[in-house]
Amino acid sequence: MKALAYNPSLLRPIEGVKAARLTVSGAQSVQAAEFLERIYRDRNDLLLGVDAPLENLVYDPKRVPAFEVALKRLGLRLGYGVQRPERSIGNGPDFLWATGNLRYLVLEAKSGATADRIWRKDVEQLAHSMNWFEETYDATCSATPVLLHRSNSLEYNAVAPAGTRIITEQTMGNLGQALRKAMLADADAWANPAVVEQQLRAHSLLPQGIAGRFSVGPRSMAKA
Repeated sequence: MKALAYNPSLLRPIEGVKAARLTVSGAQSVQAAEFLERIYRDRNDLLLGVDAPLENLVYDPKRVPAFEVALKRLGLRLGYGVQRPERSIGNGPDFLWATGNLRYLVLEAKSGATADRIWRKDVEQLAHSMNWFEETYDATCSATPVLLHRSNSLEYNAVAPAGTRIITEQTMGNLGQALRKAMLADADAWANPAVVEQQLRAHSLLPQGIAGRFSVGPRSMAKA
């Protein structure tokens, strides 16, 4: 598991690799402050670096690898625990975010999609990832299925898992802008968990914001 975390291209045993349970050791604001303090040396470094990952959170088939790296950074900046199970062990979702209190977001990233609708295979993949979560985590844990796609319109024969949320092209832009405003609001104090908590709350960046302000439910389309 440790080797695969550094190099997901390594060969895996035939029987597969079991995922390590993802947990967070502190409050969201503490995790976010520690991450920011670790990657930014000072205020100027923060001001210069705040936009770089956000600029890659675009739905473009030519920028999928950059999007996924930026998505990992986004989760860490928000103070979440982050795993990439499909990449590291060959099973599960593209991303798993631990948001605290044994709650998780199961994310499937379709940033390379060009259609204005969500195909059946995409929501089936999300359903598989939710099944993986239920097999990997016990009943004390709960997860919300999240699809990252430019549209929230389902193909007529596509059925999304119950409770699915979709981060569309528009809501992803809104999320990135909210995080940028939160980080720049008090750039001198981003190592202070109390300040981070205040800004995360002010810009709806606590976990419930992902399911509220920054995502939408799927919309079914009639058969043509």
